[in-house]
Amino acid sequence: MKKASALFWLARRRGWKKFYSQQLSAFSSQQLLADGYQLKAEMKIALIQINAGADKKKNLDKALRLTLKAIRQKAEFILLPEVFNFRGKPHPRNGFHSVSETIPGESTIPFMILARANQVFILAGSVYEKVKGSHKIYNTSILIDDKGKIRATYRKINLFDAHLSGKAIDETKFFFSGRAVKVANVKGFKVGLSICYDLRFSRLYQQYKKTGVDILAVPSSFTKTTGQAHW
Repeated sequence: MKKASALFWLARRRGWKKFYSQQLSAFSSQQLLADGYQLKAEMKIALIQINAGADKKKNLDKALRLTLKAIRQKAEFILLPEVFNFRGKPHPRNGFHSVSETIPGESTIPFMILARANQVFILAGSVYEKVKGSHKIYNTSILIDDKGKIRATYRKINLFDAHLSGKAIDETKFFFSGRAVKVANVKGFKVGLSICYDLRFSRLYQQYKKTGVDILAVPSSFTKTTGQAHW
């Protein structure tokens, strides 16, 4: 990968232990250039880390508070993690339907207002998107532009089915799989959207490479076991 697509990979390697914003220059522009990356420009970003629980309102309030803090620190592109608004156990039959919502909805509209009021881009890592007439839903990432409009939505393509220490995780039981890759422009950078387990499937990122993306966004909420193995 070239250009600013190095950004998230470098950030991940060097640690995302703090939510506050980092300038691309903080990763050393000189070193990036020495490594063969051609920088288009600088963009100040904020990578927000929260460990969501089963209290949706509490999670949303925390995400909004940290987003406001990032805005005060002059971030231009603010990114939230996967399922930032809810992480809990699924209902045995209906899964996460009871906490799913339409897009735009209760978990996206407040960020659309913030984005418009402060002229920033916000990636709402992912929320559970309701599907009319079905208990199954989509895990959907939403990119909001600096005018407060939804510029792109990406539905997670690769669903996670696994047995970990005797615990079964069967996303295909409760989720529909997305079908389309999504690329959107953020302040002159082409951003390719994906979610969590997508990371394991190179074909998706080969498609993004062909489109010439600058940044790969992979908001994630790994389990402890898989997180230690892959992140």
